Amino acid sequence: MKTFDFHEIGRLPEPGDNVAIAIYALETGTKIRLDNSTFEIDSHVLEGHRFAIKTIDKGSYLYSWGLPFGRALRPIAAGGYVCNQEILDALSVRQLD
Repeated sequence: MKTFDFHEIGRLPEPGDNVAIAIYALETGTKIRLDNSTFEIDSHVLEGHRFAIKTIDKGSYLYSWGLPFGRALRPIAAGGYVCNQEILDALSVRQLD
């Protein structure tokens, strides 16, 4: 699978954020190069949804737009889809992958 530079597929609203916003739907296995590292998306991420850009420890805050919007319930690796059960339930009703 092709490797993309981060700016081609994602946006980081604030420099201190640890999750980014996908500007396109990203397939599982998409490789992303950011700074001096490369990571892989771990599951399908819909356009407008979030993914981790660095390792996030269990219990750590998730940051977007410079603000905490939740805590990690488990460790999240760079490339991990960031969502909550409410989002997963809503997507299952829409019968999306």
